[in-house]
Amino acid sequence: MLHHLETARLGENAAAAFLEEKGYRIEARNARTGRGELDIVAWSPEGHLIFVEVKTRSSDGFGGPESAVVPKKEDAIARAAGAYMERIGYEWIIRFDVVAVLMQDGQVKQIRHLEDAFFPMGRL
Repeated sequence: MLHHLETARLGENAAAAFLEEKGYRIEARNARTGRGELDIVAWSPEGHLIFVEVKTRSSDGFGGPESAVVPKKEDAIARAAGAYMERIGYEWIIRFDVVAVLMQDGQVKQIRHLEDAFFPMGRL
């Protein structure tokens, strides 16, 4: 059985590869901003800045991995995204996505990409 940190790392690697296959360009991984950490920052095929929260689980017995992105987590992601945007001087279109990864015995079972997973209006 994998340690949860190893499962998370494998999930993030799978999510990044999945996004790249869909035409996203990964800008940063585990980006620390002083206001929090962002799992993946990427440019969409349309050229928009995307902040991606990756949630990895070994089962979906208590709901899918994406169910762990609760309002408190959304607020933390939004604060970190705001700091990231300030740092790079970006003020255009952004989006908040979630990539849910289900793993079993260290292997990816399923990946779900939820575009526009949440809207932190006024929380950046």
